Amino acid sequence: LILINFDCFGCSQMFVLILLLKFNLINKINAFSCTDNSNTNAIFNDNYCDCKDGSDEPYTNACFIGEFKCNNHNNPLIEPQTIPNYQIDDGVCDCPDGSDEKPNICSDRSEEILQQEINNLKFNINLHEQGSIIRKNITEKGKKIKRHFDKQIRKIESSLSIVSNDLQNFQESEGDPKLFYEMRSKYNQLSQQLDRLQYLSTLKLPFILVEWYELAQYCYRVVLNEKQIKGGSPVPGSNKYYVTEFCPLTRVSQWELQADIDPSQVEKTVEWNKPESSNKQIIGRFNGWNENELNTIIYTGGGRCPNGVSRYIRIKSICGLES
Repeated sequence: LILINFDCFGCSQMFVLILLLKFNLINKINAFSCTDNSNTNAIFNDNYCDCKDGSDEPYTNACFIGEFKCNNHNNPLIEPQTIPNYQIDDGVCDCPDGSDEKPNICSDRSEEILQQEINNLKFNINLHEQGSIIRKNITEKGKKIKRHFDKQIRKIESSLSIVSNDLQNFQESEGDPKLFYEMRSKYNQLSQQLDRLQYLSTLKLPFILVEWYELAQYCYRVVLNEKQIKGGSPVPGSNKYYVTEFCPLTRVSQWELQADIDPSQVEKTVEWNKPESSNKQIIGRFNGWNENELNTIIYTGGGRCPNGVSRYIRIKSICGLES
């Protein structure tokens, strides 16, 4: 607002005209073209948001949109951090060097952060070196297990052939039915073992995943209560627990734990062929690895949900020193 207090009305008009011309001239000199071309006459950094993308106010919090890049001028090795424009000059030190606030408000934490990054890098290098040694050992074990699978397959195939002939002969001679069913049960068990071993032995695993052969011998269990499973509060008076079993190259299943079983007594690691609960729910069956992320295992074709959709699950593995 310009207040003019002159006796000469004509002089007032002349003075206002000069001020307006001067103001327009300054605007043209300071004109800023928005990055998104929404305004070609914006004023740069005047604490007023002229551009839709906030590109005219990189050093103020006038625009809700847009980004501010922290300087980190004291440590060029630190990658500049980017924060939203509305966090500039808000009294909160968001940038490591405090460049998002007025001078002398924030302390420069760049050196501290740089040292943290160096320490993290050293830790990760050490972790990688130890992990490489462990992985090499696991890979060698995987190769031995693969050879063991092949040997077991030949052995079971031989046993199956013998039992199959015995069954045929026993059936033709009309022997004791009880003995016949025992032989039939043994035959079925051998068949299941053979199917499992043949499956594991013929898996088309990428070379970098050959270490999974060792893990494939076992299933891993975790016990969760109802609240942890459903992500909310359990039913009043309910103290239900569920067992989730992860068998790396076969399936993921889940079942309700019997009320008389102490959750802490559930075996955490079991052999793949150990009998399971009869009320298990298959969450998904092994369907390979994610092509873009080989540390992610995909399980599909699980039991159907109430809406008819089949359950599925993806499990991501992370690097560590323990399996």
